[in-house]
Amino acid sequence: GHRDVSEVPNVLRVYLSESNDNKDNTTLEEAWMVECNIDDMNPEWYDHLFRKLFEAGASDVFLTPIIMKKLRPANTLSVLCNSRIKSEIKAIIFRNSTTIGMREYAVTKTVLERQSREIETELGKVAVKVSFYEGREIRFKPESDELARLALEHGLSLNEVERIVTKNR
Repeated sequence: GHRDVSEVPNVLRVYLSESNDNKDNTTLEEAWMVECNIDDMNPEWYDHLFRKLFEAGASDVFLTPIIMKKLRPANTLSVLCNSRIKSEIKAIIFRNSTTIGMREYAVTKTVLERQSREIETELGKVAVKVSFYEGREIRFKPESDELARLALEHGLSLNEVERIVTKNR
């Protein structure tokens, strides 16, 4: 309105939010998806592009095969990142791919509660991740680089090492 009330600010503040009561041990995280379609890039360049995107802090980078106009095979490049690095991610894509445009949109991720632990096994200490849903442990996963390290140290296959590690939990 036009009324001047000098002792009270003439402002309305509104907060819009979603509730996550966390009964299921999940967290809502805001992120951005940056995508583009590529139909004319040398496939050998994807390795370099993916490395640069992950080095910049992208949470996830993946390709989805698609068919474009004129029935041309192509890929959709999808990059999940936070808002802080979104501009850098777009710059990396423009500089290191053949795309001439991209789209971006906000996404909400639902993430399980997880803990990193170190367990003792007959092969030595191993870092594992444990995930929880609705207050119960639902996943127990040894770190893959730890499995590879133990396999090399003990002359075993990854399968054998994983079996030994998971039986000791």
